[in-house]
Amino acid sequence: MMSRYLRAAIAFLSAIDGNPDFSRVLEDNDVFFQDRLAFACRFLNDTELSLFLETKSQFHVQHGDLNGLICSGLSSSCVPVLKSFLDRTGDIQTVAIICAMVAADQEAEWLNECINVYRNVLDRWRLWSFRAKFDIARGSFQRSSVAVGGHISAACRHCRQSLALCDFPTQRSSGRLYRTQISVAPISASSRLRVQGCLSCKKPLPRCSICLISLDCASSAPQRWQQNAVDVQTLRGTANLLDKWLSWCVVCHHSAHAEHLEKWFQSHTVCPVMGCGCRCNQYNNDISSG
Repeated sequence: MMSRYLRAAIAFLSAIDGNPDFSRVLEDNDVFFQDRLAFACRFLNDTELSLFLETKSQFHVQHGDLNGLICSGLSSSCVPVLKSFLDRTGDIQTVAIICAMVAADQEAEWLNECINVYRNVLDRWRLWSFRAKFDIARGSFQRSSVAVGGHISAACRHCRQSLALCDFPTQRSSGRLYRTQISVAPISASSRLRVQGCLSCKKPLPRCSICLISLDCASSAPQRWQQNAVDVQTLRGTANLLDKWLSWCVVCHHSAHAEHLEKWFQSHTVCPVMGCGCRCNQYNNDISSG
């Protein structure tokens, strides 16, 4: 019998010519969903990927499939999947264990209700030691969990520390690695705080692959760095600061200034780094529009 992944590989190779149709791979339920999701993230465009995620999320909710947690994460978005799974299987233990790890405010009442039902079941069965272990593990997890902010920040390629200014104490800002150019109004292209290196390991940022100048990471300064508030209307009509920002390819990881990459790919199809050969613009459609 042919391996499911060998069958998927053959389906992929037969679909890459002409107008690629990867439905045979994406709809093959014998292949693990996490592998099909990774395949979709790699080969589908944004529109097709959004449609795939929406379709599969609805499927998982309708069928009570816990694979939907891969898409929703352990947040309030996973509650519909858990409710459907509980209605289909009655497995309160699995649901309670997952609820104990979910950080959600909107569905907190339902999550706590599932946990309390499971605890009461253990008490009725006189499994007090298991209930105590469950409570201890849940408390330990809650104490060790750290809230994750809703943002993404660049990290140093040497020490992997964040380059976000808000992650460093104020007193460390006086080092040579910073050049402060903050004015009140009007905001110009030079009116920003630029990170020229990592405050943790003191290594410089990589150089632009095109102009070979060190990449300054433009940053919106934390509130404690700003002396005066700037009206939102002042921001309109100003120079596009994104042109000077660090941009990189998600495939080959080579980086350059955004405006340089935009101009480069107007007349080239491969990465500006000699010998790379990566077709960066094919996988990074948002670079030229940023």
